[in-house]
Amino acid sequence: MTVSVGFALRNFSLMTGVSRCVSELARRLPAHGFEPVVFANRLPKGAVRKLDGSALPTCFVPWIPFTSKSRAASFDWVARKLLASRGAQLIHGEGDLTRQDVLTVNNCDAAAARYVPDGRSPSAGVEYVRKAQFSPDGSRIILAVSDRVRRDLSEFYGVPPEKVRRVYLGVDADRFHPNRREPTRATLLKQAGLPAETRLALMVLSGDPAKRNLSLAARAVEQLSRRAPLALCLVGNTAWREDAAACRLHERGRLLHVPPTLHVEDYFAAADVFILPAFYEEFGLTVLESLSSGCPCVVSARCGAAELIADGANGYVFSNLEDPGELIEALPKALSLRERENTCRKTAEEHSWEKHVSEVVDVYRELSG
Repeated sequence: MTVSVGFALRNFSLMTGVSRCVSELARRLPAHGFEPVVFANRLPKGAVRKLDGSALPTCFVPWIPFTSKSRAASFDWVARKLLASRGAQLIHGEGDLTRQDVLTVNNCDAAAARYVPDGRSPSAGVEYVRKAQFSPDGSRIILAVSDRVRRDLSEFYGVPPEKVRRVYLGVDADRFHPNRREPTRATLLKQAGLPAETRLALMVLSGDPAKRNLSLAARAVEQLSRRAPLALCLVGNTAWREDAAACRLHERGRLLHVPPTLHVEDYFAAADVFILPAFYEEFGLTVLESLSSGCPCVVSARCGAAELIADGANGYVFSNLEDPGELIEALPKALSLRERENTCRKTAEEHSWEKHVSEVVDVYRELSG
């Protein structure tokens, strides 16, 4: 018997890591006997296709946009009403519902407030939702995207460890593949007016450059670029003009900014090294996508995906997030690993979307059986 699964998330634009993850999971569920419907306030411009080519059902969720709490409360209320009216037998929340059967924690806001040094604190809307969804009856099973998140849920929200399952995210190894490297790299360098020998350091951001520590990456690349042909490529939404080092790189023609794109795989393939120097990152889907593209990663120890990085094999993990010295030391080492595409690919292949879906389906069956 087919079981209907309702996914609820505010943003399903496919421009964020969370929306891409939901898409990959939902597309594959019908093969396991589960029929998904996605409920969201922001939907992609075109239809999302299941693996069989049919359109993935979606439902628009309106909200009251006046304040953080009004957005959160109205989305939660309307989404749950629509989920009930559509007969969803299992509800899978992505952080925007107060009550659900399965909750995937992609954002641990209290931990980010602790570690990101910009004085941030969770908004009233976030606090409203988190308090409820982490209560005893807010979620039946919680999925953490990394061991770091599992620990942080216990420390910052008092969630019992036995209620949390760690399920790593996955990657599409066909879409993110090294064979895209030569044509996309040559085109990108030519369009940017950079010499063919230029090495590209990549950051992919869907927002919040302060959390991802763009400033540290810019300072490190700026210093290294004075010794060797190195440029920083930024893909996504980021206010890089507010950072002095990034502006200096741009003035020297060593910074490329690419707006949000549905073809982000081209930039992973073209890059020589991927950087995620975040003050805090629950996982970092971009790390898996980089590894799958054969590109080594340099990530901070506060990234959940650092759990997948082995120093000197597929990248490097560093700890100093204030001074760029440690990152400056790690980047040339990582650049020397660019020829070891197979090592990076092997890590990524161990974390396929099929494996992710299988682990989530086991949870669904446990709850619906």
